Amino acid sequence: MEKLESVIINNKKGFYYVLDGETISDVAKKFSTTERVIFVENMLSSGDISGKVLYVKSYKKIYIVKEFDTLDSVCEKFNVQKEIFKKTNYVDYVFCGQRVIVDGY
Repeated sequence: MEKLESVIINNKKGFYYVLDGETISDVAKKFSTTERVIFVENMLSSGDISGKVLYVKSYKKIYIVKEFDTLDSVCEKFNVQKEIFKKTNYVDYVFCGQRVIVDGY
């Protein structure tokens, strides 16, 4: 199994073998994406991901929502259409501290 794990971990096609003790947050930061996107795109039912193979797409730009930011203000700031932003991030609103994808549109 070690050989397979190594191939998946180093794979450039978007698959990642989750190491023991890693969280969704760890994986999201490692690959420049968001926890929500990983959770939804992998149809996860819980946060226990150790030993799983996940599909993870990386993005160039992640924004951490600031106090007083709204969905509209974030979309305006990055010149993103609201409906596309909502679909990409699987959200209907944003909250302070949330990591959101603001590129790849």
